[in-house]
Amino acid sequence: KTPASCKNKWNTLKAGYHHVMHIKNASGLTWSDTDGVGVSSETQHVWDEIVKVSTPPYLIVCSDIFFQVHPAAKPYGNKGFPHFAVI
Repeated sequence: KTPASCKNKWNTLKAGYHHVMHIKNASGLTWSDTDGVGVSSETQHVWDEIVKVSTPPYLIVCSDIFFQVHPAAKPYGNKGFPHFAVI
């Protein structure tokens, strides 16, 4: 492996870690390292607002809870991040 490929992989893992931390700190969401947020039909509307594509990022209110819009977190709706504990 080249140093550049290692750096790219690390940056990808680090970005994933930050997305998961944002989710874990969001009020009203749960997190599982295997299932991610575990979006259900009851929480789908909240998740859709969180991952809405917007430029620049802004805060939204959904069910009286403030969320920062975070489109890059979309993959973690029903998929965990197994590397979280080691990062």
